[in-house]
Amino acid sequence: MFPTLSSRPKHLYINARLHVICVSATLHHKDWRFSLGEPYLLLTPRRLRRLRLMLGRRDPRLNQILDVAIRMVDDPAEYCKVMGVRLPRTMRPETPRASILCPRCDHVHYPHPLDADLPCPDCQAAMHRNEAFKPSPKLLTDRRADRAARKNIGESDPASVYNGHLAPNWRINAKRRLERDWEEACRRISMGLSYRRVAAELECSVGLLHKKVQEQKYWESN
Repeated sequence: MFPTLSSRPKHLYINARLHVICVSATLHHKDWRFSLGEPYLLLTPRRLRRLRLMLGRRDPRLNQILDVAIRMVDDPAEYCKVMGVRLPRTMRPETPRASILCPRCDHVHYPHPLDADLPCPDCQAAMHRNEAFKPSPKLLTDRRADRAARKNIGESDPASVYNGHLAPNWRINAKRRLERDWEEACRRISMGLSYRRVAAELECSVGLLHKKVQEQKYWESN
């Protein structure tokens, strides 16, 4: 995401990897600055022209630098000139900045003229988060293959499906499943019977019985 337009013009500085940082423009600026121990050189139109001659106009890093320059510097036309492009019409001085409704959330925001058709910063951040955490193509392929395999097994062996889910051992587990009257057990505990006696009658552990009693108390209290 590119930086938004600031009320004060900026100076651009680049490092050896052509990463850009923006510093508030002052009358007495420095050619070199340090950020996190790394040297950054002031980017002037002449230096940008040298980079274009060395790297070529189609280098994507130069396009990113130019986009930042259009948004941040005081006179972006000079940077556009050395790159051989025209300053966008919406960036001309006579074009005022206007409040615009976000197309996604309908909130009013004041975008950069080049970003007038984009959502507001909050919506863009939400979109980037959703993009970062969405399932990968490989994971989606695995999920489709899993659904197809489960469907084939269910059609070829219907007995392996229990309540709409694939469970080949559901018959074995059903024999082991015990139905216990937990409400009656909790009532007997509330009447003063010991946990050990009630747990022995239900053939369960004291810890499980205590958990059920605490759940009953919680729901009755709420």
